Amino acid sequence: MAHISKNPRYAEATKEYEALGVALGKVEGRIAEIEALMRARAPDPESAHVAAALEFATTGKVKSADNTPTALSEEHLVLRQQREALNNALRIRREAMQHIAGELSVEACAAQEKAHRELAARYAAKLKELDALYEEEIALISSIEAEGFTANFRNYIQWPHIGRLRMGHESAIFVHLRDISRYAQD
Repeated sequence: MAHISKNPRYAEATKEYEALGVALGKVEGRIAEIEALMRARAPDPESAHVAAALEFATTGKVKSADNTPTALSEEHLVLRQQREALNNALRIRREAMQHIAGELSVEACAAQEKAHRELAARYAAKLKELDALYEEEIALISSIEAEGFTANFRNYIQWPHIGRLRMGHESAIFVHLRDISRYAQD
């Protein structure tokens, strides 16, 4: 089975997503530069309009009230709009990639279902073996206690949380074996 990135649909979607990400990085970088320039030119609020008018009168360049060149403010606005559009495009492309990955995952699992069911059958057999070991431990302990001794081992094989098969629906091992067996036989 080839890695999902080798699938042409997924590879194309990834390529588009990465291109959008690169563009977003460049846009955000330029926005940061512009904002730094705008902060560096922070005017005195009382004389902002006067300073902009004086600048126009001397140089002929129109600046906004915050003394930022109009072209810079316009570029900032345009780039912020582009950033929003890129973020939306990235979200849509990410959702599309997830959808493609989901479809491809369904196909991959369908192709491996027989092998997985065989594993489930082997697992069910091991659960039965595990339960048989628990029963052997019980028989060993019973034989010791039948002779009048107290069985006191450092550790026990049985894990009480999963129970035993003969306990039926009350034991986790019974329920899990039932579910795994059904799946293996479907």
